[in-house]
Amino acid sequence: MFKIILFFSGLLNSQIAVSQQDHRPLELAYLQSDDFKNFRVVHSGQVKANDHRIESYEAVDALGSSYRIWLYDTSDRSAANGLLKEKIQNFLSTYSNFREPYFASVTKSIECRSEFKPMRLEGESSDGPREQYLAYATLRNIIGGCNSDLFKKISAVYFIQCGKRIFHLAKILDQKVVDIYASGKALKSPGQFKNNFPTLDAFQCIK
Repeated sequence: MFKIILFFSGLLNSQIAVSQQDHRPLELAYLQSDDFKNFRVVHSGQVKANDHRIESYEAVDALGSSYRIWLYDTSDRSAANGLLKEKIQNFLSTYSNFREPYFASVTKSIECRSEFKPMRLEGESSDGPREQYLAYATLRNIIGGCNSDLFKKISAVYFIQCGKRIFHLAKILDQKVVDIYASGKALKSPGQFKNNFPTLDAFQCIK
């Protein structure tokens, strides 16, 4: 079964990609991890945008946890490094303070409370920099934002450079796997779930 999808990545001159429903094991051409073994791909696709190619994958396991993966294949290592910084900045911008429209010309400033912001971990390899963030997610697997009423799951977001390629991965644990609430509506901190996710070292670049 095939369907046409559009990638809204803020890039001009993008081509429409064909996304295919899939049920194969999660295996990537340029990145490997033992954590992929229990996941099967349910959708995959690719698109050419500006000066790089994008591949996307969505995979799930038997418990309902999911992986969303984007591979950006650029022209060289320098371009990849710049794109890595851009993707990290775009992710963090979802936690920025913003101004909510109010009456007439008056605006109301909305602050994103520090406890809602992701916990950052970073690393380095010979293939390039990498960062990991532990963050809340909604019931529909949307990561980011500052509305605690919508937080239902926990996720780990990875940004990994492998030479001229960038991997942006998001692993989201289903509610059946972990409970993000301590008592009532009090949220556990993202750092409490660190051991539920693979570390940055668990991902190896493949030449």
